Amino acid sequence: LMNREVGQEIDFLDLMSVSDFEPVEYPSPYSETLNDDVVHPCALHDWGGYNYITAYTPYPYTNDDYENPCVAVSSDGIAQALPDEETPNPVFDNIYTDGFNSDPTIAVAADGALILMWRYSIGATGDLPDYPANRQGFQWVKTYDGITFSDVTIISQFTSGEGYYLSPSLLWNGTQWELYAVDKNAAGYGVVRWLLDDLDGPL
Repeated sequence: LMNREVGQEIDFLDLMSVSDFEPVEYPSPYSETLNDDVVHPCALHDWGGYNYITAYTPYPYTNDDYENPCVAVSSDGIAQALPDEETPNPVFDNIYTDGFNSDPTIAVAADGALILMWRYSIGATGDLPDYPANRQGFQWVKTYDGITFSDVTIISQFTSGEGYYLSPSLLWNGTQWELYAVDKNAAGYGVVRWLLDDLDGPL
């Protein structure tokens, strides 16, 4: 496998065993009341003066009510902290009457902004104007400092008949956005890609 960023070949058959890795603990807003379990990490190297910045979602006791996108920074990839005491944690809360967040991804825009995108899913009793029932899709915010974030932009919203997309992955290729996602359908799982001039939507 070729690491696209550094042009380095990676042999996954020659990686260290899991037992050789040092565990990483991310700051969870729910660690004191529930536990500090987190999932879906997505990390970037060298952004905004930080050696590493990672997006992730807490997942205490596998309860998706708390699966809300967060960010943390690190100088060594091990010790993690919020960018600042003013950084919202989570960046975006669960505001839905029947739904949850999941699957964050981060990417750097042409102007240096960090884009934090994630999936949302709304159940049968969802009744918010922007998040009606039986919808799922992707939305994003941006930040230039890891402290202040923009208002959320909904880039897509799908019914079950239009598609069921998971685990988005976003990157800026120098001229366009490339957005990848897992496509869960009747035939199984596949991968889809959108090429986008902007992130205003719709897909």
